[in-house]
This record gives sequence, C-alpha cells and structure tokens, in this order.
Amino acid sequence: MPKFQVNKTNRQNCNNTQSYNNQSYNKQGYNNKQSYNNKQSYNNKQSYNNNRRDNNYQQKKDNIFLLTVDNYYFILEKKFVRKTHFFEKLFMVDETSGHLRNPIFLQQIKSTPFKFIIQYLKRYYDNKDLEYEIEQTMRINDLYSSYNNNWDKIFIKEIYQKYRDNLEGFEELLKATHYIGVFNLYNKLKYCYDYIVNTKKYKLDDLDIEEDDELLDMMNEMNME
Repeated sequence: MPKFQVNKTNRQNCNNTQSYNNQSYNKQGYNNKQSYNNKQSYNNKQSYNNNRRDNNYQQKKDNIFLLTVDNYYFILEKKFVRKTHFFEKLFMVDETSGHLRNPIFLQQIKSTPFKFIIQYLKRYYDNKDLEYEIEQTMRINDLYSSYNNNWDKIFIKEIYQKYRDNLEGFEELLKATHYIGVFNLYNKLKYCYDYIVNTKKYKLDDLDIEEDDELLDMMNEMNME
C-alpha cells in the first residue's frame, strides 16, 4: 500500500489559523465583557447620580425660607415648623408659603428669639413633648427641677443665663413663642421668666430657701396674687 507523507506545513498553517480564530474569538468575548461591564458601570453611576439629584431636589423642595424683621434669613426643613399653630394655618391657606419665590416674612419676630424657638422645634418635632403645666408652687431655690429631662434643663439654663439681666429680651422671646404657637415651650419659658422676676423682686438670688418656711409662704402668697 502506498504511503502518503503528511504535509507538515499545511498542518501547521491549519493550527495557526485555528489558534488565530480562537484568539480572535476570545478577544471578541473579552471586548464584549468589557463593554458590558463598562455599560453596567455607567448605568450604575448614572442611576446613582439620578437618585442623588432626586434626593437633592426633594430636599430643596422641602426647605422653606423665612425672613425675620431684623433681616435675618432662615433656611430650614418644613417638617420642623409644620405642627406649630402659626405655620399649620399658613400652609393650609397656601402650601407654597416658604418657597424660594414666596418666602415667609415674620413681621413681629427678631432673629435671636426665633433661633431659640427653632432649636426647641428641632428637638421636639418628632418627639412627643408631654403637655407642660406650671406648678402651683414655685421653688425659687431650684429652677431646673421643674423640667422633665436633661435637654430641657440645659436649654432653659442657656436662656436663663442670657436673659436674667435682660427682661425686655425675655419678654420678646415669650411674645414670639406665643405668636408662633409653641405653647409647651411658652409655658416652660414663662416659668423661667417668673423665676427671674421673683428672685429680683425679693432679692433672693444668693439665698438657699429650701428649709425656710416663711419665704416659701411668701412665694405662695405671691403666686396667688
């Protein structure tokens, strides 16, 4: 039987062609995978940017702009003031009140008392603040025992230190609080205000009257006036 010699050159060419095709196929697969990954990465980034833009838009939409009578600008989230008597009625009449093109002008309120009101509202806007009532007997020697928690005590202490020598400023804060309709805060402030007035009236700033029945009776008579 005749023997045929295998053409090694042709076989090598065939192997080279197959190798090239495999390499080309693999390269194409790599390119497709890379293209898919790039596209997925782009989509994720675009989705992230869209979500971020939506969140920023929603945050800006929820912001309100207020101007006090001394030309101080406040920008804060609507949720902080929505439950107060003044703003609740205002938003009921016009939901766009407070938008950038329709800012709220607080004609009877200055910036300093309003800062304290906002500080209180940010604390209690989603925390239940139990109804606060002034006690019948004022304990002159211990102002802070009348408040429910440490935050209230620190808050009232800050106000006391600021206004103990400025009763006109304290009265301005009381009027602003009542005007906005934050009645729990008003009652807490009124107790502190009465404390300052009475200690000045009876010159009790430096006295400890916890055991002094005569002075306690005097204070009870004053509260009944």
